[in-house]
Amino acid sequence: MKANQFNDHWQVKYLGERAPGVPISLPHDAMLSEPRTELSAGGINTGWYEGRDYLYTKVFTPDRALTDQCAVLEFEGVYHNAEVWLNGEKLAFRPYGYTNFYVELTGKLRAGEENTLEVIARNADQPNSRWYSGAGIYRPVVLWTADREHIKLNGVKIRTLSLDPAQIEVRVETEGAGPVSVAVLDDGRELAAASGETKGQFTFTMILEGAKPWSLDDPQLYACRIRFGTDEVVETFGLRTLEWGRRGLLLNGERVIVQGACIHHDNGVLGACCYEDAEWRKIRILKENGYNAIRSAHNPCSKFLLDACDHLGVLVMDEYIDHWYIHKTEHDYVDYFMEWWKQDLKDMVDKDYNHPSVILYSTGNEVSETAQEKGIKLTADLTNHLHQLDDTRPVTCGVNIFFNFLSSVGFGVYSDEKAKKEAEKAEKLKDIIALQSQLTQVRYEIESYESQLRMYDNLIDYSTVYLDVYEVERTTSVTPVRASFFQEVSDRFSDNLYAVGQWLRSAAVWIISSLPVLVPLGIAAAVLLRIFWKRFRGRGLRRAALAAEPQAQDKENIKDKDKDADETESF
Repeated sequence: MKANQFNDHWQVKYLGERAPGVPISLPHDAMLSEPRTELSAGGINTGWYEGRDYLYTKVFTPDRALTDQCAVLEFEGVYHNAEVWLNGEKLAFRPYGYTNFYVELTGKLRAGEENTLEVIARNADQPNSRWYSGAGIYRPVVLWTADREHIKLNGVKIRTLSLDPAQIEVRVETEGAGPVSVAVLDDGRELAAASGETKGQFTFTMILEGAKPWSLDDPQLYACRIRFGTDEVVETFGLRTLEWGRRGLLLNGERVIVQGACIHHDNGVLGACCYEDAEWRKIRILKENGYNAIRSAHNPCSKFLLDACDHLGVLVMDEYIDHWYIHKTEHDYVDYFMEWWKQDLKDMVDKDYNHPSVILYSTGNEVSETAQEKGIKLTADLTNHLHQLDDTRPVTCGVNIFFNFLSSVGFGVYSDEKAKKEAEKAEKLKDIIALQSQLTQVRYEIESYESQLRMYDNLIDYSTVYLDVYEVERTTSVTPVRASFFQEVSDRFSDNLYAVGQWLRSAAVWIISSLPVLVPLGIAAAVLLRIFWKRFRGRGLRRAALAAEPQAQDKENIKDKDKDADETESF
């Protein structure tokens, strides 16, 4: 299918706002324009930005040629709970804010007429994230078009079968039957070509003479061109094999030490906006500073970032999510997870499959659900589903053993109750600050009123003014609602236990990591102590013996004198 950029001539405004929208181009981070105040329920996690709901609108006139064509709209990322409407009809809902998703427009566009596309992005349901999420349509949008018979979107899968000889497998899925051809190109030079007859799916096996493998030091890439009817698709790929086991991770048969960094999706002062230059810059800087891998913490990364890793020679662990069914924040993805995780994983694999840089999938980050029987089963379900979608890459999961221990004894770092309590605290704080602001405003008005009264002190009785002040302060004063004594003790105990546990965990990690040094040092110290002990103990015994000899002789002389005296008396 043909890609048509769909990023220009959009407007955005608050959902429900009557005023006209502000003209923008995508990608766009709406949260970046919000005020940063202490009223933010997301607090420090989201940089104190306030959350709102937004309406994006694009009015466009499709070419009449689209009347008989297929059209699919791809959103690479909308945060979050996205709704897509076309000409007043709701076409899609996608709750996860970090996945690419597709909206079928075939037969729904009014060719030659104005069409109104509306996208709702919600972010007022705070708190919903443990980091700065951004909001709105923060990644690019693409309109895919093709004739009725075409190569399916994400319908080309390429994998390496061997390096010597260089051999690949190309699997092609089509809408319709007919002849299909494949050619592998190296800077326009054809390395290999093949053709066949498809009835919806066809698999090619091709040998590439003289092709070089993709590696960290030499990230060689090739283009695979597939033609079917009037449709043409070009996929970039790299030759590389991947193995893992007792020898560690083997890339092209050679052991690789993974030196990686965890990176979030945002781009600093640019917010969550996904710009190609920014993604490449991020990977280039990491590569220049000695990193050879990245982990997409804690959500699927963008297509631009994968392209950068392919071209610069950086490995990727693409991570799915930060939680499963236990809330980390009150309004996170937990409520939708069980319904959507299979589709989310499919879209992530479709995005990643042909990228040689992707070597590993992660199903979650510090998911304390793995301390429960239900969570252990879910771990297997997620892993098996990923292996069904892609059996060429390993699957892992971020498990914090200490967090799991706390969860198993009832002091979990994350829980539905804690998330709810944090949300309630944020709402109470917001109410308190709002009331305090009102009180400040009232006091300011009273002070202004008093200054005016001083001009007319002979006409107005001051006592009535002060009475009014007292009444305002009495009725608007705010006393924060305290939790019960036992609940407060429980919360403090839990927080302190967590802090102590973190310290013990750090100490344990240091001790374990230092064992190769500490054990030999301990043995050497023990041997030296034993040698010194024997030496000094021997010296001490000899000195004691020498000191004791004169005393023993004196005692013997006394005994002899006593004996002589006794004999004299007897005589």
